[in-house]
Amino acid sequence: MKALLTSIITKLGAMTLAAKVVSSATVAAVVIVSVAAAGTPDVADSVVLPDVPAAGETDIEEAVEDHSAADDEMALHPEAEEEATEEEATEEADAQEQLLEQETNVEDQSVETPVKPAEAGGGTSAGNTGGGAATPPPEPVVTTFTATLTINADTIGYGNIMAARQVSFTEGQTVFDVLYQECRASGIQMDSRGGSAGAYIRGINNIYEREYGSLSGWMYSVNGWFPNYGCGQYQLSDGDVIAWRYTCDLGYDIGGGGATQG
Repeated sequence: MKALLTSIITKLGAMTLAAKVVSSATVAAVVIVSVAAAGTPDVADSVVLPDVPAAGETDIEEAVEDHSAADDEMALHPEAEEEATEEEATEEADAQEQLLEQETNVEDQSVETPVKPAEAGGGTSAGNTGGGAATPPPEPVVTTFTATLTINADTIGYGNIMAARQVSFTEGQTVFDVLYQECRASGIQMDSRGGSAGAYIRGINNIYEREYGSLSGWMYSVNGWFPNYGCGQYQLSDGDVIAWRYTCDLGYDIGGGGATQG
């Protein structure tokens, strides 16, 4: 049908052109008649008008004949029309299938990629139990030791500032560390100078060195022995007995003569 319409439109264009030719021939005929009427018969007799068919008559007849021939061809070969219809249906189906494949590919690309397990086969490894959340390492075991602590000022009449008590400490802690933590826990005043390793005790419970003479001050002993170095350097052992005592004679009045003061 589309081919037929195209053919008719083409023929109509030719008809328009033919109409213009006929119009020109008509004008020429009018001129010739006018000349003849003016008394020039020789010229009028010498002009022969062309036999021009009516405008568009031949073109319309040809278009109708082409359409009739196309109809006769389709009537003689109906399978050609069926094949054309099947081809159109097949092309439309192919186009729909390609569109569906493109949509499927887009959906596949948007799917989240699964996380690969840390260990193939779901086996258990250190810190990992079959691809689950990592198990935190166990807390280090802290070993606690005990010692006995006493603070005494008998030499100046104060008696026990802290009666013998059991205290806890960890590996590596010193005599100074235990004294500091227990005084804080009991609310007992303590004054020292220097760092932890070089700590020197100036006063306990507001009783200071040299307060009772130039040789007075605080000294410590561990298991009855007065070390000749500072309390921040003596690392404790489990079961140690610590005693802090105030001396008025550089340790001679408490059994630690000549030892280094706290």
